[in-house]
Amino acid sequence: MPLPSPRLTRIAHLLLLDHRRHRVLLRDAADALTPPHIVCGTRQSYHQAATQAAGTWWGLTSWEAVPVIGHAWATPPGADRGRRTERRLLMATVTHPLRPRSEPAQLQVRWWNLGQVRQSHRPTHPTELADIVEGYWDGWLPDGPLTVEWA
Repeated sequence: MPLPSPRLTRIAHLLLLDHRRHRVLLRDAADALTPPHIVCGTRQSYHQAATQAAGTWWGLTSWEAVPVIGHAWATPPGADRGRRTERRLLMATVTHPLRPRSEPAQLQVRWWNLGQVRQSHRPTHPTELADIVEGYWDGWLPDGPLTVEWA
């Protein structure tokens, strides 16, 4: 008897922050600005998946994780109600320029400052992305888990 496919998809979104220049690395997707994402393997933690992708895509072997982690559970409208998607927004600061190694063409990431993100009037995923980053940089966002809206 074959085993059913997993009923949970786990996705890590890696939001890289350039604190000195107040920029974030975002993917310019068709529907919104969003951090690059990685689908986690069955036995992989969110952090392991993000670390592996950052090493493959940009040669980052280590990064300083920010102690704020966004959590989102979602079942898209019209999707099979038996399948859930769990998302983690992992934030990390980078101290040296990224050098693309094997960044997938569909990734299409670039650095954005928060003013550009807000002035673009583009939706962001998570919805509160600019506020989360600003809160972290300004020190008013507490460390720990944070529930985010993933429209």
